[in-house]
Amino acid sequence: LLGIANQPIPAGRAASALDDARPLQLQQDLHQKALGDAVSPGELSGLDGLGLILAERQIERALRWNPTSVDVLLSDALWLRKNGEAEAALARCQQLVEAWPDDPRGYLERSHVLQQIGRPSEAIADWKTLAALNEQRPFMSEEQIWNGMAYARAIANEDLAAGLED
Repeated sequence: LLGIANQPIPAGRAASALDDARPLQLQQDLHQKALGDAVSPGELSGLDGLGLILAERQIERALRWNPTSVDVLLSDALWLRKNGEAEAALARCQQLVEAWPDDPRGYLERSHVLQQIGRPSEAIADWKTLAALNEQRPFMSEEQIWNGMAYARAIANEDLAAGLED
């Protein structure tokens, strides 16, 4: 990019030069993301089409550079789930929970994956873990946790009254 930036732009080519530089800037931005935290979970939720393809590449690079990062593992799990690869997402969540047992994000994502693949009873266990972690270091409202647990109990056809008492 520095070589391009130091070259004079001929008259009438400014707009075209900017168009030429955009792919290079995107490539540099993607490389910087790969060195950092890949695509953040928040960014991932709004992507589709080409954005998901680019996110996949970012995540793959980030996994090569920083394979134990919580953010990278979580982004990969979210990407896998969003693309219908639930079993692979579950494996990534398991890796995340084993590497970072005190980080609630792994349990939260795993609970979503477990519910998606029809294993709500296991998701309930993750919601209980989330409740315990939340008592130690609050990260989400108790209402969100209890709603998540109640939803998992409902799709598991378990006793909701007992679930709300837990």
